[in-house]
Amino acid sequence: MINIRRLAIALIALIISTNSLADNAFSMVGTWKGLSSSTVKGSALHHEIDQNADKFRFVRTNFTLIVDAQEGQNFAGYIVSGDNKDKEVVLGSLNANREGGVMSDIDGIYRFNVQSANQLEWCYAHAPESSNQHSGVAACIEVTRQ
Repeated sequence: MINIRRLAIALIALIISTNSLADNAFSMVGTWKGLSSSTVKGSALHHEIDQNADKFRFVRTNFTLIVDAQEGQNFAGYIVSGDNKDKEVVLGSLNANREGGVMSDIDGIYRFNVQSANQLEWCYAHAPESSNQHSGVAACIEVTRQ
């Protein structure tokens, strides 16, 4: 009976220590870079301004995501595009299994999947009616931690 009790206590301790380690199992902190493939209508913050804003266009833009703070599954940082020096704040959260999550910026939502320890894929969207810039964007990108 004593051995079963010891085994049960050991299993509980293992589960508790595994759960506490899971909070830090994947770090988002770092600099992530990639080239987006985007469909844009109107004048969007991270995409060149088009003379004919009523038409859609296909755009490829370099992005850098810098995550400089993380606590458990939640993180924050900023994103910049191309040669633009303007930083846009990004807030994010990993899902419970740390295989993906969600981020938001001033006008849109990102859904992302963790591909490996140093690679993410995200898709981003905002609708013309919901953005402050009266533009629409749908974009997907693979980024690599530098």
